[in-house]
Amino acid sequence: MNVDRDYVLRLLQSSDALSAVFDLDGLWCARPARPSAPPFGLSEPEFNAHMYLVYQGEVGNGGHLQFFLIPGGAFASETLTALQALGFSGVHTILSRATALFPDSAVPPDWQEREAIVAQFNQTTLDRLHQLDLALYRVDSGLWEPLLSYLREHTEFVLSEGRA
Repeated sequence: MNVDRDYVLRLLQSSDALSAVFDLDGLWCARPARPSAPPFGLSEPEFNAHMYLVYQGEVGNGGHLQFFLIPGGAFASETLTALQALGFSGVHTILSRATALFPDSAVPPDWQEREAIVAQFNQTTLDRLHQLDLALYRVDSGLWEPLLSYLREHTEFVLSEGRA
């Protein structure tokens, strides 16, 4: 799939960071024969942004429980690394606290293992996750411009051959 470089540049320079980031991610995710394992055929900056969007989207849609139970939960460790690269230390802390609820603070990549662990969470653990959901909701709206700025700083990777 060929994407017009000028279109990508316009998105990167957009004043509507939220829409621009989602439109860019839509372009990345629409690539044919995209690998199913990280980094999904994405450059490092694209991957970092994509992992944040998966995390933010799933928590926003159904909380940390949903994030951990969907395929994206298998990549909690990669998401933590992406959050560090993005400079989203507050969000990194939130996800770190959520992953700490798993044995050895590690979210298993296997969905059946994740599901079995989550099924054993008691009400106190569920309440902690809910508080972490709320914490992410409080900071999320302030991260769209920094996320787009991060992508602007890495324009060469967003526009690299075969990507745009």
